[in-house]
Amino acid sequence: MGERAFEAGAGDRVLYCGFNRDSLGDAGEGLAVASSPVRCLSLAVENSYRLIAVRVEPLPEKERAEWTGLCSALKTNSRTRMIPLVALLVAPHRASMEDLAKAGVDYLRFVGLHSTAGELRADVVRKPCPEEETGAQLARICPRLHYTPIDQSREMAVCGAYRDRLVLGSRTLKDLCHQTAHAHCQYFLSPVTTE
Repeated sequence: MGERAFEAGAGDRVLYCGFNRDSLGDAGEGLAVASSPVRCLSLAVENSYRLIAVRVEPLPEKERAEWTGLCSALKTNSRTRMIPLVALLVAPHRASMEDLAKAGVDYLRFVGLHSTAGELRADVVRKPCPEEETGAQLARICPRLHYTPIDQSREMAVCGAYRDRLVLGSRTLKDLCHQTAHAHCQYFLSPVTTE
């Protein structure tokens, strides 16, 4: 499906939609920038693009829901549904990824928290690869990964295979939970279900 939009005549521009317009710098040749979901949808419907990239932050949840709603609107609109849609995430976040999959996002790309404008621009305009397909990205992440809110702007990752009582640190997440290696985890293989 996504390849068709990269053929000649499908538009040569990329639309970047993100909450922080300054993180990408100025729009240039081949790149349009929108800093709100409403502006993004308007530009997407009015113009032709070969790719739409939407930056989605995991928190706060209200903002995440706005950008996820935009993705859903883009994939249900008759003028934009065939354009490949890439969600740009700071890091793997299972709940966000599942929401984006339900919204119809074609690809998930992880761009890091402190990307420079040049690095982010390169990530935005790069053609998606099969490893970035939403289903493939979700298959790598442990399905028992859960999140517990700490406050309105923070949460902690916990292991659902251990009744959400095992807090997962960044190293465990990176080396185990966010990789196919999770299939060999002792908790994944033998979930703790009783007290």
